[in-house]
Amino acid sequence: MFVFITASLVFFADWLSKFYIKENFFLGKSIPVIKGFFYLTYLKNKGIIFGLLARGGFFVIVLNGLVILCFIVLLRKFSQKNRWFKVSLGLVWGGLVANFFDRVWDGQIIDFLDFHLWPVFNFADVAICVGVGLFIWRITKKGTGYFFAQE
Repeated sequence: MFVFITASLVFFADWLSKFYIKENFFLGKSIPVIKGFFYLTYLKNKGIIFGLLARGGFFVIVLNGLVILCFIVLLRKFSQKNRWFKVSLGLVWGGLVANFFDRVWDGQIIDFLDFHLWPVFNFADVAICVGVGLFIWRITKKGTGYFFAQE
């Protein structure tokens, strides 16, 4: 249940932030939050995380759907008593579903977090990266069998 709560929080935070940007910015508009460092910039992206595979089209939708299904399999395979796995899986799954929803609904993803040194991204991308990072950190810290173990 914790995985679904985490994923739902990620999904709704991402959706609300994108809704705000879509309603209050025009495409291409950029405003400084911290001048010279961080901007809100309204862009649309047809690719996956950080604009990769931008010309992927239907392939990207299918790939995103397959990854979501893989996470459902992982959810059943790994220990459900491990809180770190639940958090990491919830973050990744919530981010994937949020971007998948945008891609299916509009054919593209709204990106708006702009640090001018990296491609513009959104909260779903952040959740995916943090979730994967947490997963890798815990595996390397405890060994590959960690997520199978009971806590």
